[in-house]
Amino acid sequence: QAEWSDLSSQFFLHESDLGQNRATSSIPQLTALNPHVRVSAHTGPLNEDLLQKYQVVVLTDSSLDDQKRFGEFCHKHGIKFIVADTKGLCGQLFCDFGEQFEVLDRDGEMPTSLMIDRITKDNPGVVMCAR
Repeated sequence: QAEWSDLSSQFFLHESDLGQNRATSSIPQLTALNPHVRVSAHTGPLNEDLLQKYQVVVLTDSSLDDQKRFGEFCHKHGIKFIVADTKGLCGQLFCDFGEQFEVLDRDGEMPTSLMIDRITKDNPGVVMCAR
């Protein structure tokens, strides 16, 4: 259910959504981002039968056990899998797009943790990080 604290971090919610399901309330705004993509929200418990219906699963606000369980299931069945979450100032993002997904890495160095300074509106966009 949408609470006052959600209004400061979930920009698809409005005061009129207070007390309503956050996922369901976000559908119109998410659909407006790309009307060629069908957006739906499932408000019940997740299970493997439900996940098999989709090509991409985005998991948020979930336990590590659920992330591992559903991630392994999606990987095994060729379903793209994204975990995205924030806790205060920290964020987590994990993507599994399958064995055939190619990452183009310019230098082969290990990734580092950085703060994002800004993102340009260029095409393609450029992410600038503070060191």
